[in-house]
Amino acid sequence: MVIAATIPAALIGVFIKLLNLDDILENIFVVAIMLIFTAALMFLVDRLGKKGRYTEKDAPMKSAWLVGVLQAVAILPGLSRSGSTIFGGLLGRLTKEFAVKFAFIISIPIILGAGLVEMAGIIRSDEIVIDPLMWLAGFVIATVIGVFAIKLIRVLIKSSKFYLFSIYCLLASAFAFLAGFGVIG
Repeated sequence: MVIAATIPAALIGVFIKLLNLDDILENIFVVAIMLIFTAALMFLVDRLGKKGRYTEKDAPMKSAWLVGVLQAVAILPGLSRSGSTIFGGLLGRLTKEFAVKFAFIISIPIILGAGLVEMAGIIRSDEIVIDPLMWLAGFVIATVIGVFAIKLIRVLIKSSKFYLFSIYCLLASAFAFLAGFGVIG
């Protein structure tokens, strides 16, 4: 299931790199619009049905593909990868617990792959000095924050309060639009 869910995002990532479409991923208005879309997904997560849910023991491959497609779409900036994949898991009728677990498991190959591609570009560049201490500090900080975020998501999804992320995303979208139009700097 992890392989099936990883393939769509890997293909889209390669496609973007080969066609040099990175600029599309840096548009502030794309970010603002995708944050609104993320807010809608976060709001719907708590409202998806609870009957007939699959666990890791009986989940069909089509659920993995659905999660993978949503992970691929989440390459767009402002569209939450974890939120999209959790939504996809619930849409694919996974239990809430398994949807969260699966969403974070499938992030590992995608984040590692993207990190390796970016690291290769940094190493080839003469402009950037690699400071191992800064990389280590970044890794440790990201790990601590990541563990905290996973725990928070598990609590919010169990208590059906995932919609709180939608409020945050709407506020972030408003900020992005204001920044994009030059109202705030």
